[in-house]
Amino acid sequence: MNIGKYQWAKQTSGILNTYEKISLFWQIIQSEWRLAIEKRRFRNVTLSQIEQIKIPDSSLIRNINADINNLYSIELLKHCIRTYCWASLLAHTDNVQVDSEQLYLASLLHDLGLSDQHIHHAQCGCFAVYGAEQAVKILQRHHAEEQLRHIVYEAISAHLNPWVDTMDFDNVAVYTNQGAFLDVTGKRLYKIHHANQNEVLQSYPRTDFQREILATMENPHHKSTRAGLMKKAFMNMVRSNPLDATINKP
Repeated sequence: MNIGKYQWAKQTSGILNTYEKISLFWQIIQSEWRLAIEKRRFRNVTLSQIEQIKIPDSSLIRNINADINNLYSIELLKHCIRTYCWASLLAHTDNVQVDSEQLYLASLLHDLGLSDQHIHHAQCGCFAVYGAEQAVKILQRHHAEEQLRHIVYEAISAHLNPWVDTMDFDNVAVYTNQGAFLDVTGKRLYKIHHANQNEVLQSYPRTDFQREILATMENPHHKSTRAGLMKKAFMNMVRSNPLDATINKP
């Protein structure tokens, strides 16, 4: 089973066996290799600018926005909204169509497992899988369709993967993963037009985000989960994120 998929998450709670740990490290190698090739290819590419990044609106989104305001800190909420913005911009650069409501909901709910109410569960299992379970409960409470619940579940469950392949996952999962990684580590920032970078950062500033996300990583995580295994690597990438370079200057 593929790490992050629905059946895998249900059967394992995100605890990796020996084979899956090896597979995870192979994903890291593949990801870095593919990113290096892609970054070289984009050196001389003229990026197109989106005139305005639009946050989707629906009765379901409005209802869920009201729910998560009581769960997230301000910094974690802004991170989730930026995740959607980056994901949407990356999909635009790649000329890939992604359902905006599905992408927004997956991005908005992807870090429920890191909220103060739920993070203690990370000691027992994967916070991303636990967060996916909590997201489905919220979606069910607001009568979201089963297909949407499934798409959001897999996007959240897979968002910690070093690489999410279009052969195995829906585009919502692919770009939720890429948007979250960009906001946390700066990966693929070279694919976003500078004007759009400024728009996102001015609309949803990263005021204290680095400190807060590092604090969530320093919390105890089960040693056989993705967050536990990649903890040091994640923290190093967070500290070197170019998006925080200006903020952290003395």
